[in-house]
Amino acid sequence: MKQARQFGGAATLGVNFLGHCHRFISANAGCHVILNQSDPDSATESARTLLEPSARQLVSSFPPGCAVFKEAMGPVPYGMLVKLDHVPASHATSPDAYDQHSYTPARGIDDIPGFRERLDAFMAGHTMNVRRQEADRAERPLLAKNERKFLDHMALHEYEPLEIVFSYMGNVTAGTQKRILDKLTGCKLIEVKTVRAGRSWVRFGRITEKGWEHLGKSSSYV
Repeated sequence: MKQARQFGGAATLGVNFLGHCHRFISANAGCHVILNQSDPDSATESARTLLEPSARQLVSSFPPGCAVFKEAMGPVPYGMLVKLDHVPASHATSPDAYDQHSYTPARGIDDIPGFRERLDAFMAGHTMNVRRQEADRAERPLLAKNERKFLDHMALHEYEPLEIVFSYMGNVTAGTQKRILDKLTGCKLIEVKTVRAGRSWVRFGRITEKGWEHLGKSSSYV
């Protein structure tokens, strides 16, 4: 109905209990015609809609044919008491015949010129994209939780020794460190180099382009 409003379309809705109507619908109505609302939820919702303090008691006391009319953006900012034509059900009659409307059958895909070709081209492109994504996922190595965690820490602390990077993960044993580095270097996600600093040997690491692609980030190396 919101889209139809853009093209000049309008709709009239009737609900027996205003309290059961979704607030989004009632708040977007152009005008309201509120008849007797006797249940508590509907009476409360009527008072909210009419913005009148005594509307809750008013709408629950309406006789048949009486209602409050209010426009959401009309010249009169408050509700107006109106009298509607009330026809008892015993006197209601049905018309002998209804208006006849012409019928236009719906068109299929093949009846619209060029639609089938464009749809096939779109589906072919979508299939290729899905296959490409599946191939990319298949090429990405499957890392354990601690291996991925270490790779994330390397991305945040690119220029620090690997011993310090491991310290951000907590107490990691030497054997676990070796397994992590062996897996990441074997997958060519990182490169490790050991340099001598005084009497000690210090390990430094560098994330490769493949490693940055695995992380979904860009390399900061110049």
